[in-house]
Amino acid sequence: MFTLFVIMLWVIIIGALIGAVIKGIKALPTVAKEEQFRQQKEKEYYASIEKWKEIDIEMYKTLADINPFDYKTYYAQPKEYRPKDIPQNE
Repeated sequence: MFTLFVIMLWVIIIGALIGAVIKGIKALPTVAKEEQFRQQKEKEYYASIEKWKEIDIEMYKTLADINPFDYKTYYAQPKEYRPKDIPQNE
């Protein structure tokens, strides 16, 4: 009886691992698309603050530090609160 319980437990564990792997494989295209979007928006953000380099270097550094599309900043926020477009810094 005990061995039957252990066998059933192993079947459940292995099934859960296989399910997690399949779910992860299905999520890869979505994750890749979101990362490509973030990289594109980060390039656009740096292009939009480039004018501050000649005007005020400290303002440029500040805007570069608060980049909302930075990898750590972007993924630290829940998905529904992540920035969708570049904020206007005038």
